Amino acid sequence: MPKCPNCQNEGRIDPILGLINCKDCEIRQSNLSKPKHQLEFTSDDIKLQRKEYSKDIIQANRKGELSKEFVETYGASVAKRQGYSDKEIKSAKYVWDNYYDNNL
Repeated sequence: MPKCPNCQNEGRIDPILGLINCKDCEIRQSNLSKPKHQLEFTSDDIKLQRKEYSKDIIQANRKGELSKEFVETYGASVAKRQGYSDKEIKSAKYVWDNYYDNNL
């Protein structure tokens, strides 16, 4: 009988995945809490490039709210071409936090 790769008890065979954890290990792992923030392992060079080119990926809106960052970056004429009215452009709000400014 195959053994669980985790605890060496009796394992299970999945027709697609092959040998998988036993029921006890599966239950134990499902009860573990997930971290609030994912760790990211990347170089300082990549972090600086993300900060430098962050304006290139600003979206026009977030949850239906026009982004003031988008209007400041690309101008009101681009926002008008995308179908936003003058009133919406004037009432645009900052909807994107500066993650890379605050976390580098």
